[in-house]
Amino acid sequence: MKIEVSQLSYYPVKSCAGISLDKATIGEKGILFDREWAVIDAQSHEVLTQRQEPRLCLLKPTVKKTDNAFSILFETAEMPSVGFQLVDGDEEVETVFPWGPICRGVDQGDQIALWISTFLQRECRVLRFSPNFVRYIDPQIATRKTDQTAYADDCPFLLISEESLKELNSQMSQELPMSRFRPNIVVKGTTAFAEDGWKEIRIGEIAFDIVQPCGRCVITTVDQENAGKGREPLQTLAKIRNVNQKLLFGVHLAHRQNGSIEVGDQVEVVN
Repeated sequence: MKIEVSQLSYYPVKSCAGISLDKATIGEKGILFDREWAVIDAQSHEVLTQRQEPRLCLLKPTVKKTDNAFSILFETAEMPSVGFQLVDGDEEVETVFPWGPICRGVDQGDQIALWISTFLQRECRVLRFSPNFVRYIDPQIATRKTDQTAYADDCPFLLISEESLKELNSQMSQELPMSRFRPNIVVKGTTAFAEDGWKEIRIGEIAFDIVQPCGRCVITTVDQENAGKGREPLQTLAKIRNVNQKLLFGVHLAHRQNGSIEVGDQVEVVN
């Protein structure tokens, strides 16, 4: 059975809309620009996600490069699209995730903060993950001490098979799209939930370790097209994928080297 990559995605701003890729360039923290920016509460400096602000999914950020400078274009049906030059600087802001990890980022300025604050109707700032800060994967789950990530929840990659989604959808009254689960890598050509048993895979020139199964949260109940919330898929996952009070769907990965992977690449299950 040939297993291959069917979709690749990255999420420039944490919890905002994802961008599909034909080819993904992989650096130290994962796919280039993946969750390199985050929206934070201006007062508490807490990283905001769809857990607190479901409407973040309605923002589509695209990273653009002009000459040697980078910018982000934000698009949404609710406000005029707008682009912002990315800010580099030495002044860093310490941020915290609701579940504990601390990071540092560079504030991207008042203009983008005002635009996001207007959209969310709360005072926010936008940070770019600091190039001077290294966030290692939690040593309790990491396969290597050097594995790192940016503003991702736990690990730089989330992988799900098309077959796993098909099986989950067969258990529900309404089918959900893969975008509801926000993976970086989607594969096809295997059996449902086969990824649960993998320990190491190779895609193209990159070797990946499977770090842990992904315990799903309320973000999966947010419709990524309109920010509406429901009960699925958590209601069904609680019946068929509840392991030690964690509702599992997909697996977290960490990569062993930098390089690139492409849609159509064969997936070799090494172990």
